[in-house]
Amino acid sequence: MGNNLLHEVPKLPRQEKLISLNLKRNRINRMEDGAFKDLINLKELYLQYNNLTGNAITQDVFIGLYNSSAPEPMGIEVLDLSYNYIKSIDSHAFTHLRSLKRLFLAHNPLKDISLNTGLAINQLQNLQELDLSQTGLTRIPDHFLTDLTKLQVLTLAGNNFQTVPGEVNFAHNLRHLNLNANPIESLTAGDFQEGLSTLRELDISGMPVLRNVGARTFSSLRSLEVLRMSSNPFLSVIDSRAFYIIEGDDITLREVRPFSVINEMQIL
Repeated sequence: MGNNLLHEVPKLPRQEKLISLNLKRNRINRMEDGAFKDLINLKELYLQYNNLTGNAITQDVFIGLYNSSAPEPMGIEVLDLSYNYIKSIDSHAFTHLRSLKRLFLAHNPLKDISLNTGLAINQLQNLQELDLSQTGLTRIPDHFLTDLTKLQVLTLAGNNFQTVPGEVNFAHNLRHLNLNANPIESLTAGDFQEGLSTLRELDISGMPVLRNVGARTFSSLRSLEVLRMSSNPFLSVIDSRAFYIIEGDDITLREVRPFSVINEMQIL
């Protein structure tokens, strides 16, 4: 059902075998209450490249079938809302999506994670992957990631962070962090703290103003295996102690890609 001219998603008829629904690249701006509730085995819902705003994302849209007097939660595990016009999300929008594991909000004009948006996402206790790339963010609010205890992949690429957002250090089970293409000028000790001890992959490529990487920048990343740090046109200094090993700790890097498109690199 992708690549059509649909403007609305009506209540869809009962389907027991459908597990993935592709509605991307339409013109959808409205979804009827209970639109997906009869798709009882639906696991993946793709709604990217539509005209959805926050007003279209409500708890009644994602309500499940009723059992006695209460609705059952839906079994959707993947929800892609990328490339829409969402600025904020109602705090109860994801109430019935308790099984959601992967949420994609990339290329929406969020600008900030509002209180309601934060509350909505924080309800997703099984969330493992969150994509907030290209959403105009300059900060992550305090305590936003604290309750997302199963989060493993966080993509913040292409935003307006001038420093590494401190809140990422509270994502204690994070394995992959993508900060590509943010206007961060320098990376220093304390940017990546002990809370990221489980991090295995770090992307810091395409940083338009990154100039230096300081001593002990990566020292707390004990589980780091892959560091991608390429295509940073102004990066000229990586301190030789950037990977300084604190006594008793170890960094298990197996792949480093640091030197693409860098001129006059200095290791101090």
